[in-house]
Amino acid sequence: MAGLVAAHFDTAFYLEQCPEAETHAGGAAQHYLDHGEAEGLQPTRDFSGIAYLRQNPDVAATGMNGFYHYLAFGRAEGRELGHQPSADLDRAISRDFDADFYLARYPDVAKAGTDPLTHFRRRGLYENRLPNAHFDPQYYRRAAGASLDASQSAYQHFLEEGRDRGLPESMTSADAPIFRRFAQLNGWEPEAAAVAVRDRRQALIGSLLSGPLRQQLEKLEQVDPLVMKSFGSGLRPGISPVRNEAVMLQVSAILEAQQAAQRRPAKAVVVLPWSHLGGASKLAGMATRLLADRFGPDEIAVIHTESAEFEYSQWFPEGIRVIDLYTSCLGLPRKQQSRVLLELLRSLRPELVLNINSRLCWETFQNFGKPLSNETRLLAYMFCGEKDARGHWSGYPISSYHTVLDILNGVFVDNHFLKAELSERYLLSDPALSKLTVLETPADPQLAQVQLRQRPEGARPAIFWAGRFARQKRLDLVEGIALRMPDCNFHVWGGEAWPGNKPDNMMLHGTYQDLAELPLQDCDVWLYTAEWDGVPNMLIEIATLGVPLVGLLAGGTGEVLLPDLAVGVAEIDDIDAYVAGLRQIIDHPEQAAARAARLRQTMLQKRTPGAYARALNAVIDQLPPRSPVEVQP
Repeated sequence: MAGLVAAHFDTAFYLEQCPEAETHAGGAAQHYLDHGEAEGLQPTRDFSGIAYLRQNPDVAATGMNGFYHYLAFGRAEGRELGHQPSADLDRAISRDFDADFYLARYPDVAKAGTDPLTHFRRRGLYENRLPNAHFDPQYYRRAAGASLDASQSAYQHFLEEGRDRGLPESMTSADAPIFRRFAQLNGWEPEAAAVAVRDRRQALIGSLLSGPLRQQLEKLEQVDPLVMKSFGSGLRPGISPVRNEAVMLQVSAILEAQQAAQRRPAKAVVVLPWSHLGGASKLAGMATRLLADRFGPDEIAVIHTESAEFEYSQWFPEGIRVIDLYTSCLGLPRKQQSRVLLELLRSLRPELVLNINSRLCWETFQNFGKPLSNETRLLAYMFCGEKDARGHWSGYPISSYHTVLDILNGVFVDNHFLKAELSERYLLSDPALSKLTVLETPADPQLAQVQLRQRPEGARPAIFWAGRFARQKRLDLVEGIALRMPDCNFHVWGGEAWPGNKPDNMMLHGTYQDLAELPLQDCDVWLYTAEWDGVPNMLIEIATLGVPLVGLLAGGTGEVLLPDLAVGVAEIDDIDAYVAGLRQIIDHPEQAAARAARLRQTMLQKRTPGAYARALNAVIDQLPPRSPVEVQP
């Protein structure tokens, strides 16, 4: 076998396709027998093993090398080198085939003097050569998905099946979702736009194949012969702004977001990851309401960047514009998403941008903060760092804050602990420290004090816990504490299934929308076990409701778990301290209720909505004037 193949093998041509075959044991011909045919390489300019085996499925079934079979048997049997398409397929090929493009794209065909259409019908179709400048085999394969096998000809599949199914031949086809979306966002009729792009591309190709531009290229080739080496790739010119998928996706995302913003400016923009049940989302709603009071709801845009989820819209004022940038940016790399957000912010021309926990907004500040800060004032709202399973700290205060400190005009934190931590960690200068403002989350004066039950004699004490079933919340501690207190019932909200080994005295109640749904009158004591935190809304609400509290002193929680008014545990894993605090409250309910009532009054007196509003507005009042740079929407 090897000798017959080697005798008819074009080594120089093969090495052009696969230079590494030169060092293969047995030489290039043996490389073809071992690997080349399966990889779609050709042993000569005139033979394609893939095309031959597709033409002759009986040979393919034997597992025999196609080139060897042709030399040993196929020629004598009168087998064709390439496939003769069916009459219908032949007509379809002829209709869209561009002979001038084919000869210019594939100099080997022109050099051989072969009729280009005949070459394509017999060989090029199965070698995945391009019949014209408009068919994109890579895009089509993605569109066809599993219906197109990797060994099949993409163009043949399109002609025989894909076109009838409405599959797009390229990303600029009217049937391509990406192009249809782009055209509609620009106010174009997709079919007409696709024809216009096709005509423009054909006109550019024509200018490259003949006329003055071609003459200039030929003259330039005399100076630099390498010019025409890349000529073939120039025969598939990109047409701006639809030159590639990334550009279309990016521009479409910007247009879609601007459409959601009603194509008009906003005086204040709030950027957040999502709105769901959580303290940060609730605070985002609170800050947005104050901005709406200051500028008017119609002048506020809220952008969510990390999820399409925007629940609890009741936390936000009516009349604002909500922009789902996450959905608009699907399919884009993070850097391009950042660019989309930048262009959206610039087009809105806001007086200020407030980032509340949006990862994409932090990345945009890092990537483009300097030019953006020349056009508007940049603010950020932070709550706490995060700790990974190995005890390493991360999160925006650790990973992002220091990288953009110079371009931020102000930073809000919800606790004094974090301000002191940032000052110590980064050795902040007085000007930098002056940018840090503690906004003490207000207690809700509308929350009525819970009328705690008098536990009937013999009744089991009820300990409540609620929160996300996440590592931060230290569910293992809840489990361990429950095991140490078998005479108490632990009522838990936050999920349908406990992720650990649920003790017998733990009752799961699923998720909840609001603390008002919980039977707090039956609660003897509330347990809080988050390992890191700012000042969580939940703690403030429980304290304002007058429910006795036991919790970990982590981050800003000590600003609610005040000495003599609640039980604060200093060491995270000190289960004895938790148990002792819970027992103290359970054994002395009247004293615990009195302390809880005093804690409620402290929260209401110290954490007022008015104080919160004044602190936020004071920062805005002191912001430097916005740069007068004129930005086109």
